[in-house]
Parts: sequence; C-alpha cells; structure tokens
Amino acid sequence: MSARRKRVAVVDDEPDFAAFVAEVVEGLGHYARTFSSGPAALEAVSAGGWDAVVLDIVMPEMDGIEMLRALAARGFTGQVFLITGYNPHYSAMAATLAEVQGFARVDVLGKPVRARQIEELLR
Repeated sequence: MSARRKRVAVVDDEPDFAAFVAEVVEGLGHYARTFSSGPAALEAVSAGGWDAVVLDIVMPEMDGIEMLRALAARGFTGQVFLITGYNPHYSAMAATLAEVQGFARVDVLGKPVRARQIEELLR
C-alpha cells in the first residue's frame, strides 16, 4: 500500500531554488507547484487541497511572515517549511510566530538546503 500523494506549494522568489525543491518533492512521488510571489501562492493555497507549504521568509511584495499570518487567518492546517539564507535567529523567530498562529507543525531549513533534508521532512 503506497502513501498518499501530498500537494506541496513551493513559494520562493528565486526560480532556480523553487525548481530544485519542486524536483525533490516530485521525485518523492508528490505533486509540487512553484510560486514566485506570496500573493499568488496565498490565492492558490487558500482555495484548499494543499498539504504543505515550503516558504521562503525573505521575499518582495509579501514576505514569509506576512504569508504565515495570512495562511493562519484563512485556516491553513498543513505543514509549513520555512526556508531562509539569512540569520538563523530570524527563521527561529518566524517558526515561533507560526506556532503562536496555530500551525501544528513548522520546520525550519537554512539555505543551502539539501535534497535529503526535504525528503526527511516530507516522510
């Protein structure tokens, strides 16, 4: 019996990085869709049916913190993976905020991210 195929939204303003994450997710047998901006991802994820969001913290237009708040306000209950190449304290604070907002599971990864790390979190 195989595991259910997860739907994963990958939100990052760096197209090459988003494509890398999506490739890893799909290589595990899941579905991935990339978004280069928070507003576009928020609209799609708010429509429902998503199991996880891989979210870059530092982005133009709508940063990861703003997106976390918006997802919480819309009742998103899936996994959240926060990714950043900036100071690890910043990502730890974002994870704390996500937990306060009611997310059951929040994982933090620092760039550069290895495929193995993504695989472990999605299992």
